[in-house]
Amino acid sequence: MKGNHAICRSSQPYSRVWTDMALEQSINLDSKKRGGIVGITQKQEALDRLFLTSHERAAIASATKEMCAIQDSERVGIHKETGTARRKKDENDVQKLLSVFKSGLASNPFDIDTLEKEECQPLLNIISGVVLPQPVAMRLVEAKNIGKTELNEFVTKRLDSNEKGFWETLPHLTIKTFASMAKTKTVKTATDRAAVMSSHHDVLGRLLIVAQTRDIDLKAVFGHELSSVPYALAHNDGSLRNNVKSDLLAELETKVNVLAKLPISEEPLPTSNLIDAMDMIQMIKCGGAKTFGQLADSYYDIISAPLGVNECNRVDVVFDRYAKPTSTKAGERMCRGSSTALEIRILGPATPVPKQWEKYIKNPRNKENLCAFFCERWCETAADRLELGHQLVLGGGFKNGAECKLIIRGHVSVLPSLESDHEEADTRLLLHAHNA
Repeated sequence: MKGNHAICRSSQPYSRVWTDMALEQSINLDSKKRGGIVGITQKQEALDRLFLTSHERAAIASATKEMCAIQDSERVGIHKETGTARRKKDENDVQKLLSVFKSGLASNPFDIDTLEKEECQPLLNIISGVVLPQPVAMRLVEAKNIGKTELNEFVTKRLDSNEKGFWETLPHLTIKTFASMAKTKTVKTATDRAAVMSSHHDVLGRLLIVAQTRDIDLKAVFGHELSSVPYALAHNDGSLRNNVKSDLLAELETKVNVLAKLPISEEPLPTSNLIDAMDMIQMIKCGGAKTFGQLADSYYDIISAPLGVNECNRVDVVFDRYAKPTSTKAGERMCRGSSTALEIRILGPATPVPKQWEKYIKNPRNKENLCAFFCERWCETAADRLELGHQLVLGGGFKNGAECKLIIRGHVSVLPSLESDHEEADTRLLLHAHNA
């Protein structure tokens, strides 16, 4: 039974208790109340002698009660857990829980077939969709084994031997949970300028020492950047410096002839509207939506609004990509600062939108999940609501970032001609403009 003993002192259902409680209710109870050690003596030696025979006196007291029919251990009644009202309440609670799973308000942890085919299933909150990072989740799952290991080490090093003192401080086991991961920490770091100046001082000091013993032309040496990276292009840690892309556009415009405005055609021409999806999301944010389903529907109304206006029959929505293994923008995201927000899996339209939107959207994994959910949701919505002759093109937001899909009324198809591995929507928009 692996030591999991339970004791039942009567025929009453649901009346089993653990061994310590059974002792408190029988032997210890008879010994500690009046008639036992209470009021007999205050001498420690006398109390010790009484305790040696306490179990025998308790057995005599129990037998006397049973003989006189004072002890009703065989009485069988109705336990509150088996009552009609309680069983009805429990059944209603079960049905409410099932309805939550069926409606999509929570992820069904018992439906293994709907989970993604991954080597290791993530540990997530079935209501909010928050995903615990894999190293933290594995440590949380192994908490019991970690505790056993520490216990064995304590016994081996402190009890069986004198390798460590018994009263030495115990090591703290940092096992994080969903609650502890949500706490924020403020960390102060040195500025990039201070780090660069320190590096310069170190190099200059070494050069001065070497110049005293060797024939070195310091003027020629100082004609080069004495650093591992050129500071005009990168920071001291090797990350690239950001620049203003609009300045490059102004420079390119000086090399070509640019029309101030498009020529006016006598006949109306079909028009296409191109949208940078993430730029739109950053401007509008959550818009007061409570769930991701409401958020997707509100954004669909925005992207579909140009259709039918000024001969517009096509809208292209292009997303940035965040799942590339080698990202050219990873350094820029690092400079902006990584978010402390955990990943949130969007389990369905009923998944609630996080209250701290700015913190949520800074996590690249959350952006990736949001884009994938929007694309799948808009494919279904557009296929039902688009008018005949109108088209919606989605690119870059699917789980396969290179994929692009064309949606018309009642049909969704893949566009191989618009498949692209561009990470930025800015450059991918040019491909969509040429195709349109």
